[in-house]
Amino acid sequence: MSRVFLIEPAQVELSSRTKGASKRRPNLTFEELLALAESNGVLPLFQHGVSELEGLLVSGRTLSSIVFSGSIDDSRKVVFSLIPAESSASDGPRCHL
Repeated sequence: MSRVFLIEPAQVELSSRTKGASKRRPNLTFEELLALAESNGVLPLFQHGVSELEGLLVSGRTLSSIVFSGSIDDSRKVVFSLIPAESSASDGPRCHL
């Protein structure tokens, strides 16, 4: 009786333990977005924009921004995003429409 392995047993065990683990960085938390806005000098404007838009659109977070989406043509589309890491006190909050 013999054993032939195409993949080392240790590698199979490692793969099975990490299966499904994403290499993608997690989305920023709201607290991290606030900290970025504060460090870039746009915290009051960022907070005001978020509070105004949250009442109108659905919010979500990404790797770098808070996004606001709405239903357009029977599907959810991002309408507006605030990007605190690209914002500055001199230019104000960075946004994408």
